Amino acid sequence: MKVEPTTLFIRGKRVCYLDIGPEKGRPIFYFHGTPSSRIEVQLFINHAKTLNVRVIACDRPGYGTSDFNTNWTFLEWANVIKEIADHLDINKFGILGYSGGGAAALACSIQFSERITFLGLLCAFAPVGTYQASSQLNRVDRFFANIARKFPSTLKVAFLPISVLFKRFPNLMIEILKLCVSVSDREMLDNENFARVLIDSQQEAFSNGTTGAAREALLQYTDWGFNLSDVNNTVDMWFGTHDVFVDCLMSKHIMSNLKQVSTYTLNGKGHFHLDVFEEILKIFVNKHDRNG
Repeated sequence: MKVEPTTLFIRGKRVCYLDIGPEKGRPIFYFHGTPSSRIEVQLFINHAKTLNVRVIACDRPGYGTSDFNTNWTFLEWANVIKEIADHLDINKFGILGYSGGGAAALACSIQFSERITFLGLLCAFAPVGTYQASSQLNRVDRFFANIARKFPSTLKVAFLPISVLFKRFPNLMIEILKLCVSVSDREMLDNENFARVLIDSQQEAFSNGTTGAAREALLQYTDWGFNLSDVNNTVDMWFGTHDVFVDCLMSKHIMSNLKQVSTYTLNGKGHFHLDVFEEILKIFVNKHDRNG
């Protein structure tokens, strides 16, 4: 798959994205995890093509080839997505946020809910900066959350070991991850295709250093700038019962604070998925055809 992005300049900043699939296909914007990059979209692009879905996957500021922006916020990023949609002459479209991409996906509903035909979250991170969730974070996230709150200027250094491992010793990084995750996720990491996409996505995420990851971590672990109760669209939400990165209690916090939500429990599943994307895209297709 072609992974070289299209470049668009928005307010003087370079924003890069993949635009994959038929031009007249049903459009959906995909929000990658934290940290990650547009390359993550390879996990489900074959399903998208089969279902006549056009996927636009953007590198958020500082990731991949998108310019870093010191002051970007989730709400500001939603405005960038709107400008990309306008540039592509797409009026109505779906939004799918995975893991750390969930916050940016939800922000789109705050800024332009009337244009969204489907709003999906897969294993989405909760706004831990605005409720007591430290005990529900895994050790790695707890470490980064404490740094974000107490020593934010050192976040770039904190991400350096992860960056170096993925760049120079990717197979070792995969083995380290296997020690930290559920049986379901270990099986996914044993999948050669999944592991390759994960490595490529992370290497691209850190291709210009760790500033992008550091800025987004600061946003993730502090106040998002909006409340979940302000989200205006119905949210379709998938979460795994064996996810060590997004605890079930975090998912339940999101559910309990949204106005309208449809939930799909992935029993026995963790944070990494290949088998659920087809289901998600089929639901998107049905909702887009009704609401588009």
